[in-house]
Amino acid sequence: MKIAYLSNYYPYPPQNGGSIVMYYTIKMLAKQNTIDLFSLTRDEISNKGTLVNYCRNIKLLFKESKQSPAFLLKSLFSKYPYSYYRYFSDDILNEVILTIKKEKYDLVFIDSEDLYIYGEEIKKQLNIKVVLRAHNVLSILANRASEKEKNLLRHIGWKYEMLKARYHEKKYSIFDLVVTLSTEDKAFYMKMGKLLDSKIVAIPPGCDVEYYQEYIKNRPFNNEESLVFVGTLNWLPNRDAVEWFIKEVYPLVTSKRPNITLKIVGHNPTEELLKLESSNIEFTGSVPDVRKYIHEATIVVIPLRIGSGIKLKLLEAIAMNKPIVSTSIGTEGINIPTSRNEVLVTDIKEEFATYILDILENDQLRNSLIAGTKELQNVISWESAGSILNERLSQLFR
Repeated sequence: MKIAYLSNYYPYPPQNGGSIVMYYTIKMLAKQNTIDLFSLTRDEISNKGTLVNYCRNIKLLFKESKQSPAFLLKSLFSKYPYSYYRYFSDDILNEVILTIKKEKYDLVFIDSEDLYIYGEEIKKQLNIKVVLRAHNVLSILANRASEKEKNLLRHIGWKYEMLKARYHEKKYSIFDLVVTLSTEDKAFYMKMGKLLDSKIVAIPPGCDVEYYQEYIKNRPFNNEESLVFVGTLNWLPNRDAVEWFIKEVYPLVTSKRPNITLKIVGHNPTEELLKLESSNIEFTGSVPDVRKYIHEATIVVIPLRIGSGIKLKLLEAIAMNKPIVSTSIGTEGINIPTSRNEVLVTDIKEEFATYILDILENDQLRNSLIAGTKELQNVISWESAGSILNERLSQLFR
């Protein structure tokens, strides 16, 4: 097939959840299809990286998507949620549609619910198969954000986002196929959009276990007690997770282990988060290789309280043989049989801290958790995910 692939940002290097999913999806699809990538971007991309090996053409579409108060105010009067609205441009839409007509693609793959408007307009204007992959459920994310928000105006704003998102999620049946990253998200969209099972599929992303295991070989383990959280910090669920953990959980840990360090690995930390830095808490910003920080940590923490979809930070920790303490939302969507033998899960701050301390104090527990993650490595594979997606796309033409 000849596929026009739309992404809401350039997925290289594959360093965060979204870019990892997009990068490996393109890599897997390219084995059997011709891929032309249309990628929104705010900046010129000087290094297109190894994506050039998998894409016949790469077209950069310049769009300022940085969140601003003025733009947010303007979006209030749009029928679309802010997350959709900030990525949309009539000029970009027209350019994409003209190229689709010229190139005669078989299929358009919209790789983010944030690009919903493009998919909706392409379906209206062209007779072509359109697939939407939803990385999250925006209405669930917005509702969870509203529940955690103490500021009344922001609480109302998130509720308004939820209602607008839900209105459009009910219309997902316009697409020829909807792809989700978890069975939970699939179930939601089936109910909300009245989608038939034939029009939606849950394909959890895989993990390049070999890539992470390569780093571990011949590298000594850091004996200093340390915690790590990995996540892009301009993403609300990650910001909320970090703030909650530092303010509510970490003090309970340091009361017993005063020398334990915490590293927050991810770009774009806000000024509010940076104020939380201390001698024991470090915000690294962007890093060239996240594996270094996961490998050096004693425990990976995933204190997410908002969000949907699958959490690739969990797969990364599993791939690097790390003990993991997570909230229930942090393990949502993984679709593999996790239990207390592999991941310690709680939504209670006191228990979260206790689990961390238990791992530090109990070698048998720590070794058991590491052994459990090694077992899970056998069931996470990008090849499997790519094969399922290729098959479902092919079925659209039978």
